[in-house]
Amino acid sequence: MKTLFIYLSLWLLASCAPKAQQGPFNPRALSRQWMLTKMEGFTKEELAKAGAFIDLTDLKKTNGKAGCNRIGFSTKAEANGHIQFSGVLSTRMYCAPFMKLEGAFIELLKHISIYKVEGHRIRFYNAKNKLLAEAVAADWD
Repeated sequence: MKTLFIYLSLWLLASCAPKAQQGPFNPRALSRQWMLTKMEGFTKEELAKAGAFIDLTDLKKTNGKAGCNRIGFSTKAEANGHIQFSGVLSTRMYCAPFMKLEGAFIELLKHISIYKVEGHRIRFYNAKNKLLAEAVAADWD
């Protein structure tokens, strides 16, 4: 009986953690331009003023922006909700008000491991299920 209680407790705790996307892979749900609304260290207003976004419209040519520089990267997304951004490159214009945000955005991409799409919203997590960023679909009214 004690063993059963331990297994049930562990199952309950595991079910509380955010999980990678469940169900069949729907690339159309992921393949959108996502406007960042939440990122540690920055307000929603700062993200909006910078026009911060991640464009996953075409997973073969993904990019983003967090101020004045375009940021290109490779993206590998899987049906189980795992995602990896690599090969991050950026133009090199200096825009004083946005440099801190752009640096944090580039660093953020390196740590994202999991995505979860819920309607017109997406959440990005690291490998330990810590929420790193949230975004809303640019085409959502």
